[in-house]
Amino acid sequence: ISSIDAFAYDLENEPVTLFSQGWLYTALFEAATGVKHVRLQKLNTALETQWDSSGVLVYNSNADQLKAFLLETPDGIGCLWSEIRNQIDYDIYFQRFDVGGAPQLQDGGVPLVEGTWIDDYVEAIFPTPDGEFLLFWVEDIWGAGVLKYQKYTLDGQVSSGWPSTGYTLANVGDPENLVGEIISDNEGVLVAWEALHNFSKDVYAQIVRWDGTVQWVVPQELTSAPNDQVNLSLAVDLQSGTALVVWEDFRDSLDWNIYGQALDLATPDTLGVNLAICEEESFQSRPIVTAVGNGAYFVVWEDGRGFYNPDPVLAGGLDLYGQVVLNGENLYSTDGIPLIAEYHDQKQAQLTLLDSSGVEGTPVWLLHWIDLRSSGKADLANLYAQAFTISMTKVTPEPSLPTSFLLGSPFPNPFNGTLSFQLAVNQLQPVDIVIYDLLGRVVWEEKFIPANLGIHRFYWSGHDLTGKAVSSSVYLYQVKVKDNIYSGKVTYLK
Repeated sequence: ISSIDAFAYDLENEPVTLFSQGWLYTALFEAATGVKHVRLQKLNTALETQWDSSGVLVYNSNADQLKAFLLETPDGIGCLWSEIRNQIDYDIYFQRFDVGGAPQLQDGGVPLVEGTWIDDYVEAIFPTPDGEFLLFWVEDIWGAGVLKYQKYTLDGQVSSGWPSTGYTLANVGDPENLVGEIISDNEGVLVAWEALHNFSKDVYAQIVRWDGTVQWVVPQELTSAPNDQVNLSLAVDLQSGTALVVWEDFRDSLDWNIYGQALDLATPDTLGVNLAICEEESFQSRPIVTAVGNGAYFVVWEDGRGFYNPDPVLAGGLDLYGQVVLNGENLYSTDGIPLIAEYHDQKQAQLTLLDSSGVEGTPVWLLHWIDLRSSGKADLANLYAQAFTISMTKVTPEPSLPTSFLLGSPFPNPFNGTLSFQLAVNQLQPVDIVIYDLLGRVVWEEKFIPANLGIHRFYWSGHDLTGKAVSSSVYLYQVKVKDNIYSGKVTYLK
């Protein structure tokens, strides 16, 4: 995709991507001339470039450009970035490009936010239901930041009825590192951020409605625990009208753990107190969370237990662990679920919806991450991925709960549509399911995570990991629960 000089990359110049209307757009940074520029590119799903091979500069400036963000537009892509064009401070600019890569606004883009001796940086952008966008940014005034927000048209003009300088979201404690998610077309956006309080970082949240008003008179203080709470992630579940905000937490002064807070989106109340999602004695970091339906959330983080693994084959780095949270409570122990425990580091995990409806309406998610198992060297990183399902079955009366794990015979067999496996779950523990062809190649692999005890069903639709239908043949399956392995064969007929 790019051969741009790596000198251009730092914490504020990481590549940005957006998949929009069947195209993958990228915003990369280059510094071939000594000045850091943002360069855009458009690719198809085969990763073939659609614009000039070198891409399109947002503006050929003599000043550094930082922190690019991409925005979907009806006829292409929009890009926001910060630039020190006046050689004094960073301001925020916006340019829109059509599907052919031609700029649609004035040369150099439209200045959205300009200050005097104030550095302005984009924190987040959200498309609005009426085809405009909501911008959140930080005014970095000598380390005393102010979080603000404003609504703009796709021509870069302040939206009708909004103040020219925007609204202030937070101006106490040097607020920064905002994250957010759209609640719905009617409600607006839930945002959370870090701010200093009593010399340590705490977590705050607010709902910003599409008209610029806010849900709560003052932002919700989600935690005021001792020491720092940082590296936020949040998710919204519209079905239950709740949200979950998670973060790294140093409240015990010994190591970083993962905590969270559930929110009722309709009231000014939090749901219970801070939840210790994982407080295992090694350190945990970089949590991410996604809503998986029916009020449940899946949280994934990097875990330092990999450094202390007694198995020398698996020791020596970070592992990935997870937790299912429902109604503000952990479903698994506060040790969490080991998801990926391999040699060296597994880190920088991301969650992507692979199949929104799945079979029988159960979504399938893709967990993907950077993996150093092949070398242990940061410059020889690989990308790995794992599909997973969070399964919530009907509540089974206690007398009818299974007393042991049982795997029913796959049905129907032979099959030409969907194959069903019945699992009797007597303990909450992940189930690893792999489908092989007769040559031993992995056709489908999934981590199945039950959210309650009882009878669950796993489905395979006869597709491989890329979504392509497999050919008629005999396939082998393997189901692993802890140290127990169940296997057999099925026949797929087209």
